[in-house]
Amino acid sequence: MPKLSTVAIVSLSILLLEHCSSVTLARYTQQRVNAPNPAPTVAVLAAELLKLLMSVALELGHVGGLGSASSPPKLFKSVCGSMGDTLRVAVPAFLYTVQNNLIYIALANIEVVAFQVLYQSKLLLTALLSFAFLGSRFSLQQWASLVLLTAGVIAVEMSGAKTDAPQGARRHRLGVGAMASLVSALLSACAGVYFEAVVKKVEASAPSLWVRNVQLCVFSVPLAAVGVAYQWPKIQAAGGPLSGFDAYANSLVVLNAAGGLVVAVVVKYGDNVLKNFTTSCSVILGTIISVFLFDFHLTAQFAWGATLVMFSAYIYGRAALLGNDASEDHATSALNCRDSFVNCLAFLDCFSDAHSARGKKLLSEGETLEAAGLLDVELRSRSVSPLIPRDPTLTG
Repeated sequence: MPKLSTVAIVSLSILLLEHCSSVTLARYTQQRVNAPNPAPTVAVLAAELLKLLMSVALELGHVGGLGSASSPPKLFKSVCGSMGDTLRVAVPAFLYTVQNNLIYIALANIEVVAFQVLYQSKLLLTALLSFAFLGSRFSLQQWASLVLLTAGVIAVEMSGAKTDAPQGARRHRLGVGAMASLVSALLSACAGVYFEAVVKKVEASAPSLWVRNVQLCVFSVPLAAVGVAYQWPKIQAAGGPLSGFDAYANSLVVLNAAGGLVVAVVVKYGDNVLKNFTTSCSVILGTIISVFLFDFHLTAQFAWGATLVMFSAYIYGRAALLGNDASEDHATSALNCRDSFVNCLAFLDCFSDAHSARGKKLLSEGETLEAAGLLDVELRSRSVSPLIPRDPTLTG
């Protein structure tokens, strides 16, 4: 995989702090008993609207090196004048909506701990989809770190999970819940990889990252509004749409909106796998903070699960910082082993008079393979991802 840029490292650090803060704040707002909690659907809609306003402000303004300093007519043309380009981001918005509904179906049919374990398959699915469709290359150490990350996150999730079966769940519907969990994980991975392909697409007049977020909000805001409309009777019965929105809840909305923009930057200059590592580490840090702020007790299972997560992040991050140098070393070693094997066979075969002609032929083939291998390395270094073509139309 390519070496991490400064923008990617800074955005990953900001995402770590943002997600850690939002996890801690969300835990506080959910555990307090002296104040009502805001309706989740209303909070999601408020975050999407705020993200839309932030994206528009960043596209039209330019402060401290951030922003595109564009104009309202250009922004309108980028969003509404090119509907074909805008419709691309409708795919991840739709996938995330279906995913959220499948999560409700899964939780209604299987235990929470079973859902958490199955849903963590998205960590490996994201890496596999990035490898298959984005041309991402991972070393053996990085694949091993992904397996360790999945195991560590599962251990952490199970350490504080309740194993009581959901009320009304039936044994013959466990298959439905398991399938809904796996499909929701797959849709989450697909949506993330697809959006990464869109924001990283190589084209002459590619819209800015802030325009992409505005385009995404064009679909996410109406979908969030539909969720509010569906839950409206319950929202009214709980005191109205603004009930529970105090300073803490408002801060959580701001963090979630800003976090959405930071995630877009991470996906563009890093990738979804790095994003998953960062959010997993932030959950660990947020839980550790909860030990000092809330009545939370660490368990041995949480401790070794968190250790696996941190160790896997170190392995993957170290390989990411080394970048292409390590990948080229592995590729060169593989080519040298292959060529040495061919030359060794040719050398041994030359001792036989009956096969001397074949030995010379194998030596010649060894030189040809060496030249072909060097050419193969050169072509791979200049290759373009199959989901990021040079033509203006996004495929795949």
